[in-house]
Amino acid sequence: MGLDSRNNPTKIMSKTTETTEEIKTPNNAFSNLLSQFRDGESLHELSDKLALLVEAVRSTGKPGKLSYTLILKPSGDAVVVTDDEVKLKIPTAPREAAIFFVTEEATLVRDNPNQRQLELREVKKPAPAELKEAKAPEAIAN
Repeated sequence: MGLDSRNNPTKIMSKTTETTEEIKTPNNAFSNLLSQFRDGESLHELSDKLALLVEAVRSTGKPGKLSYTLILKPSGDAVVVTDDEVKLKIPTAPREAAIFFVTEEATLVRDNPNQRQLELREVKKPAPAELKEAKAPEAIAN
């Protein structure tokens, strides 16, 4: 049977008194924090980025990653300064490579500068000829 933080208090060691204190956390402490922190901006940002990630994973067939980091810094006895980071690693589709040739001037060109150019010209399409219908051999014998 796994541990459930909703039913098990967290025990922490106090640095100042060297005693262990039990802290009971409500079921929804994290979701409450996200909805109240910056008026829910982080929660909305996470939702938006999750939608982008799901679409990118579906379209590329590759894994992606959405990370949320909550940073708490002490600021007095009963105060913490809260900050967060949302990081999104979207998978990208493979990009097609292309071949270019380097000229003597160190520029890139599509056509090989060392290859002789063929004098190509457009061939005109002939006018469509009248189609003739071929008859089956038994139709000829009759």
